[in-house]
Amino acid sequence: PTRVVAELRERVMAGYAAHFDARFHNYATVSQPANYEAYRAFVAGNAFQGSDPVSVYPKAEAHLRRAIAADSGFMAPRIRFLMLSLFMGQFTSRGESAYAWLRGSGRRLLPADDAALRLYHAIGVGDRRAWYDAAVELYRLAPDVPGNGGARVMATGAVGRPREVISFLLDTLGAREVNRRGYWNYLVVAHHELGQYQKATEAYERIPRF
Repeated sequence: PTRVVAELRERVMAGYAAHFDARFHNYATVSQPANYEAYRAFVAGNAFQGSDPVSVYPKAEAHLRRAIAADSGFMAPRIRFLMLSLFMGQFTSRGESAYAWLRGSGRRLLPADDAALRLYHAIGVGDRRAWYDAAVELYRLAPDVPGNGGARVMATGAVGRPREVISFLLDTLGAREVNRRGYWNYLVVAHHELGQYQKATEAYERIPRF
């Protein structure tokens, strides 16, 4: 009984923490951590995202491996590990094997996990159309997850659809992203590709300077 209670307490703590984390709001599409240690390690691994790869990515990898060890059924850190291999320039040596394990594990991935997996794999193998399709699906399934809107914009730009980039930025993301440098950067590029140089200049002038 003591062990069962302890496991239940861990699951409740993990669920409570995930409840306030936008990455896990849609229980039907995103796998949930089974214990608090897995959740904490996953969050710690994500804290290094976008930082200097040489100095901090190995630390991120260590946290993600700790999350996997704490809960082998928690797919998010495994998928994030695939992304990390892309950022570290090691997709061929490590990302492909991680992808093969996820696809061959016999586990049925939840929809958003599956879309994220397809997205990172498509980037790794250079399949822009598959990247776009996965990014569109991922945003549809989990629009509130930080980064999914940006992933959709990047993929749309990669397949050469500047009008769609502009429409998505202005009509869908809008005010939520208005203070982010990337929002205005992508508007500049999209307008420039369409020959809309005045609009590109106006967007450039609104890029936050910090």
